[in-house]
Amino acid sequence: MKRVFYPFQFLMVLQILFIVFVIGIVYWLITSGTKIKNFHTSSQIYISSIERYLSLSPHAYQRLQERGITFKELKDLLEDESSQAKLQKNGRIRITNGTITAILGTDGDDLILVTAFKNS
Repeated sequence: MKRVFYPFQFLMVLQILFIVFVIGIVYWLITSGTKIKNFHTSSQIYISSIERYLSLSPHAYQRLQERGITFKELKDLLEDESSQAKLQKNGRIRITNGTITAILGTDGDDLILVTAFKNS
């Protein structure tokens, strides 16, 4: 008995393959740790003193808003030569000017703001 393959079955198979492909890409993005840098229009700040961009993690962006720290205050902290930097045991960099403290992490060549807070 000869089996007939109809065009709508072919389209249905293509749709299923496309859905599986999209699910695979989403899974890969979530599990690979790939950063989506433009999660917000202000997700990066250029720090001229080190000629690099600082990426803000979603957590850091939320904490800046909650703690009333502006991008200007953060940039001033990072560009001020009197700010003190210390390498923590966990490999992160703690920078403070006495008023604000920022915790930075690295991912390869990328510099990432993990969190920031005002000192009491």
